[in-house]
Amino acid sequence: MKKLVELKKRLFVIVGGLVLVMILIVLLFNLQLMSANRQRTRQNNQRNLQMYMITVDRAMENIEDMLIAQDIEDVDLQNIRKPRCELDRYLSLLEKRTFFKEEIGKYRFLDGLFLFDKRDRTYIGVKSENVSAENHTAIKNHCAELVSSYENSDTPSEWMIAEVENEYYIFRMMNWKEIYYCAWLKPENMVADLQGEKRPEEGIYFLSDKKGTVLNQDKLLHVKKITGHKIQMEGTSYEVFSESQNGRGGLTLSYVQKQDSPFKAAVQLIIPVSVILIMGGFSLFLVLVLTSEMVLNPLSKVFLEEERKKNQAQLQFLQIQTNPHFLNNCLSLIRNLILLNRNREAEKVTLALGKFTRGYLNTQTEILLKNEIEQVVRYYEIQKMRYGERLKLDIYMDEDMENILVPAMSILTFVENAVKHQMKQKETLFILIWVRLQREKNQVFLRVQDNGAGFTQEILTQLRSRENGFVEKEGEGLPEQEHIGIKNLMQRMKILYGEQASLCFENADTQGAVITVILPERRVNVEKTVEERDLK
Repeated sequence: MKKLVELKKRLFVIVGGLVLVMILIVLLFNLQLMSANRQRTRQNNQRNLQMYMITVDRAMENIEDMLIAQDIEDVDLQNIRKPRCELDRYLSLLEKRTFFKEEIGKYRFLDGLFLFDKRDRTYIGVKSENVSAENHTAIKNHCAELVSSYENSDTPSEWMIAEVENEYYIFRMMNWKEIYYCAWLKPENMVADLQGEKRPEEGIYFLSDKKGTVLNQDKLLHVKKITGHKIQMEGTSYEVFSESQNGRGGLTLSYVQKQDSPFKAAVQLIIPVSVILIMGGFSLFLVLVLTSEMVLNPLSKVFLEEERKKNQAQLQFLQIQTNPHFLNNCLSLIRNLILLNRNREAEKVTLALGKFTRGYLNTQTEILLKNEIEQVVRYYEIQKMRYGERLKLDIYMDEDMENILVPAMSILTFVENAVKHQMKQKETLFILIWVRLQREKNQVFLRVQDNGAGFTQEILTQLRSRENGFVEKEGEGLPEQEHIGIKNLMQRMKILYGEQASLCFENADTQGAVITVILPERRVNVEKTVEERDLK
């Protein structure tokens, strides 16, 4: 009892120490993981910004190419400036408006197109589905101011940013003889794909100009200017990831995300530590309980169950060793020989029966292949004295197979069945035993074939339903007394070899039954076993 208590104390100390070490490891691991996650998040955010800005730049380049193509090739502009009649001018304006409607949906981020003739202040324009009519009206009302900004710009060949009625727009304008045509974009729509349904704590995207002025406003987070990698809003710190446009417009795309509070970081550390403490306490409890009650009892039950199964298989094995029908026939044969004064033959049968019985009562489940063959030959010699020339046996076996181990009665079972079920009064029964070794797969093939009537379809179906599984299903199987040897052999092969062994039942193409036993190659290296000496 004292030793058990001391053992429990030691186990308690060991497990407690392991729990403390695990807590320390988890703390260090979580700190490293949090740092790695932050670094990975920064890299992913920066990569996403870079890829999206490349998309924005390409879209703006495509829009710009479309405007340049109009400047070079557009015949409608010439008809607007120098029409032959007023109808030609009207048709050219109408054609231009139709062209704008066709082009507005082809280019990503393009929210509007307009043409403005400064001489007679003619305006035609279209908008995309992503902007409201109010936005389009604002652009129309201030198009003259946009043209003026373009004319006074130091860089008229670039994208420009203008504030119209308290909203920012990005536009690219070109002119031909005071006819101005312009493409304009709304910053809110340019980041709409990124924004989605994100909440403020998940981060918000902003577009800003070269000075950091924010061009799009979010309803949940109002930021006017972005400079640097951090901003402070109403006592809350936000981390900023930015990617600037190299060429057109000089735009900067920023991802603003709320920084994790110290409390959240502490929670991320406390939760796993608490889990480890709970698991550690539970482990201590399990160690104490398992060492006292929950280990020995289940293991003893497992061992008892295994022993019960082995005993049951042994009993079944002993059951088939008692064959009163065969023994009675042998005794009747000996009696008849004595009555006929054929004493030498009666003596021979008696000696053969004695040797056969000694081998038959062997309790080992695996024996040498050569001993199994010898037992089959003894059985044949006894039956030969009864049936004479009406029974023939041929055995073919590869070399170097004498020390192969096989299940007891693995061949004899099927030879007995052949004699019992296939022997007829006026016909000769031929039994062929064929033993081969397939060295590539390390498998032994035992085949027993006769020239009898073969299996009936019913018996063949029952045998084949279990030839790979060995274990019977409830309510199915072979007649209990007729084929107990086959069923017992199946069960023993299952216990000895598992899925490595198999049985195959079939009828020969010509006539008779064919049984093939496939076993894994097992050998014994002793020169002479006890079982072999007993059979001599």
